[in-house]
Amino acid sequence: MKIISLRWLIPLFLIVFILLISLYNLTWVKGQSDQYAESQGLNRMRLRANQLQRTLEHALAKGDERWIEEEIVEAGVDANMRDVYLVDERGRVVSALEKRDIGQPFIEHLQQNHPHFEQGNLRLMEQALKSLQAQFSLVNEGNSIYAVVPIPLPKKQCSLRSYRTGYLVLFYDLKAMKEQAYSALEAQFWQFSGLVGLFTLLFGVGLHFLITARAERLVVAIQAIVNGKEASTQVTGSDELGVLARAIEEMSRQNLEREQALRKSMEGLDQAQAVGKMGSWEWNMATGELKWSKEIYKIFGADPERFEATYEHFLQVIPPEDQALVKERVAAALKGEKPYLVEHRVIRQDTGEVRTVQEQGEVLFNSQTEPQKMLGIVQDITERVEQNQRIRLLAKVFQNASEAIVIINEENKIIETNPAFERISGYTHEEVLGMDPHILSSGRHDTAFYAKMWKSIQDHGQWKGEIWDRRKNGELYPKLLSITRFLDESRQKTYFLGTFTDISQLKNTEYELRLMAYYDALTGLPNRLYFLEQLDQAIKLAKREQQRVALLFVDIDDFKNVNDSLGHAAGDELLKTVSRILRNAVRESDLVSRLGGDEFVLALFKLSEPGYAMQVGEEINRRLSQPIQIRGQEVFINGSIGVSFYPEDGENANELLKMGDTAMYHSKERGKGQVSFYKSHMEANAKIKINRVAELHHALENNEFHVLYQPQVDIESGGITGAEALVRWIHPKEGMISPLEFISIAEESGLIVPLGAWVLNEVCLQTKRWLDAGLNPVPVAVNFSVRQFQRDDVYGLIKKTLAETGLPAHLLRVELTEGILMQEVDKAVDILTDLRHMGVVTSVDDFGTGYSSLSYLNRFPLHELKIDQAFVAHVEEDASIAKAVVSLGLGLNLQVLAEGVETEGQRACLAAMGCLFVQGYFFSKPLKAADMEEVLTVRVLPLKKS
Repeated sequence: MKIISLRWLIPLFLIVFILLISLYNLTWVKGQSDQYAESQGLNRMRLRANQLQRTLEHALAKGDERWIEEEIVEAGVDANMRDVYLVDERGRVVSALEKRDIGQPFIEHLQQNHPHFEQGNLRLMEQALKSLQAQFSLVNEGNSIYAVVPIPLPKKQCSLRSYRTGYLVLFYDLKAMKEQAYSALEAQFWQFSGLVGLFTLLFGVGLHFLITARAERLVVAIQAIVNGKEASTQVTGSDELGVLARAIEEMSRQNLEREQALRKSMEGLDQAQAVGKMGSWEWNMATGELKWSKEIYKIFGADPERFEATYEHFLQVIPPEDQALVKERVAAALKGEKPYLVEHRVIRQDTGEVRTVQEQGEVLFNSQTEPQKMLGIVQDITERVEQNQRIRLLAKVFQNASEAIVIINEENKIIETNPAFERISGYTHEEVLGMDPHILSSGRHDTAFYAKMWKSIQDHGQWKGEIWDRRKNGELYPKLLSITRFLDESRQKTYFLGTFTDISQLKNTEYELRLMAYYDALTGLPNRLYFLEQLDQAIKLAKREQQRVALLFVDIDDFKNVNDSLGHAAGDELLKTVSRILRNAVRESDLVSRLGGDEFVLALFKLSEPGYAMQVGEEINRRLSQPIQIRGQEVFINGSIGVSFYPEDGENANELLKMGDTAMYHSKERGKGQVSFYKSHMEANAKIKINRVAELHHALENNEFHVLYQPQVDIESGGITGAEALVRWIHPKEGMISPLEFISIAEESGLIVPLGAWVLNEVCLQTKRWLDAGLNPVPVAVNFSVRQFQRDDVYGLIKKTLAETGLPAHLLRVELTEGILMQEVDKAVDILTDLRHMGVVTSVDDFGTGYSSLSYLNRFPLHELKIDQAFVAHVEEDASIAKAVVSLGLGLNLQVLAEGVETEGQRACLAAMGCLFVQGYFFSKPLKAADMEEVLTVRVLPLKKS
């Protein structure tokens, strides 16, 4: 708002005031001058009329007409005298200033020359004649004076006399007098106005310095106060303005203090809103203006400069699914139906995070119940909602927990329990509320036990352990109890949280698990874990008493054949029988354990001499070598036993077990049913085997394996009918390594699986090359080990390899031992059936060396039986087994092939039996791929001479 300075306003006011006074004075002066002129004119007129009356009366009395005319002319000398008439009673002009007017009817003359002399003024003549006194009248707005003066006519007759009385009429003009009077008064007025203007100027200057300038400084100070700045008036004095200046400065100081306090209060409010995550808003219904506090922008994650505070923008931050609820609550509040209170979600504009807020507002209505303004708050209650959810979740956990929960106050009284407490203890919540927990005591623990418990709680804030308690029905039961001390929110009161679980079943299970953990489920013998624990304790005792302990590591020979041929159930029966034999072979004080599979270990304590261990080992083998009846089947087995001693061979149980295992493998190498004491060179051999496994890994990576092909021929013609793939290892340092040395190691270590997959792929690739070269290749047999066949993907492996190499299925022959087939008969039948459907030829290798069931053998979809070379080597001396195998194969409509044929005699015997196909050194040794290619070109191998 623009402020008009008093510096100009007061002088302007004075100027206007002076002008108004001047205008008034001019009007007054003019009125006064007119009154003065009229008064002077009347006085002159009256004086002149009286003088002229007396003179004319004398002149008339003397009858001197000349004198009369001279007097009238002299009266006209007055500049203000316009007309003078002497009129007789008859109304005729007797004498006048103008000679032409003499003798004229006076009334007509007046109407022509003085029309402003109204008819009513003729009464002046009548009044003058009746009263014989002069009559005066102002007419024509006071600019003229008319006088009628009666004049007695002389008694002496003269030319002027007609009646006794006549009258003198005078017309006096006041205009000049008025102008003259006005000029005189006006001069006086301007002199007075000049004095007033000078006074006003001096007054304005004084007013400026005394009031206006100081008032301006006061205005500046007040504006500073309005703008929130510190005000300094620089006005002194003890007058009203000085007092006002000091009051303004004091007001400024107080305003600044209040403003600072308000600013601190607002900052405190902002901080309080920030701490409480609460913002305030104000919505003006009339203007639609919406104001938000800073905290609301923070809650919404919005920039105040870019995000305008409007109801539409407010709805934008609300998820669509919550907008209907908010609109409904706003509408209800504006109608006055119910207060505005709503909880909804918002989407932060900066991060997109979804938060939960609570809004509360109040609508202000006017007298017509129309909404004018709406005030409210917004609070971010995300954490509170999440906390409430957690509280509700914890309440559900409390109610549904499988563990019993009890809360005890510092007076050692129960104040809360959950349903699991009643289920476990038998006491309801109402029964134990306010009770001492001692009602649950079993009486099995002494005061020292409880003192130790509470000391732990006081020192560490918690205690956990097993304890016996009593149910409501008096039954004792074990439970796992945990007690935790905690404080309430005020940290003034202490509470104790107890949780416990009935571990009765756990104890029973624990006992059963202990049996399972320490004893073999099949034989009932201690297992490896229990054996090692007991052996370590025995070694410690032996060390104190300087005694010897012997360990016998027993592995059942040929157990796998029994398990494969007769089935797992028969194998389990055999293991139980072996365990009884072992227990009966040692003293009661000795320990017998089953390590797993067909491995057993015995610990002989307090040995007087090492020879006793050898006696026990030989006795065990003697008993094991006796025929054992398993499900009506007579079974023969042996045991390979390795012996190690404390302290000679090891200082602890693990070392003795390792050395015994090494000695056992040495017994196996010596042959079945052997007992061997541990020797240092045995460990060296074991290390060699470990090194060999590592070398096998590298051999696969470095392509050190090669495939040779031994032709299979018609026994009569020598024509090529097939070939067997044989893998060879060319060691970079040792050269050719026999399959008898590395195949068993590969089988034990599991490397046979990747090695077998490599051989299968290599054979398929090579056979496909021969096929592509037009050599018309024959089926090539690939041997599969137990580990390979046990894998679930053996069929998939064969199918994938054939697909990737493009080899027709009929050119691949899969060879399996009868032991493999008898391990899982149903699985073997399914795989062989799938291979047959694929077109792959299948063969049973080393037939007659394992345990086969002929009823099962008939189920397998096989193509070929191979007679093991062990039977072929002695066929000339004893041909019964070979002949039986040939007859069996022919009876099952299977092709029979004998391997290992090295002499003409062997060939001839086999031919006589009806065996049609053979392979061996008599025809050809295993050939490299290039040499085999030449054989495929010839198609016939010549028979060698013996």
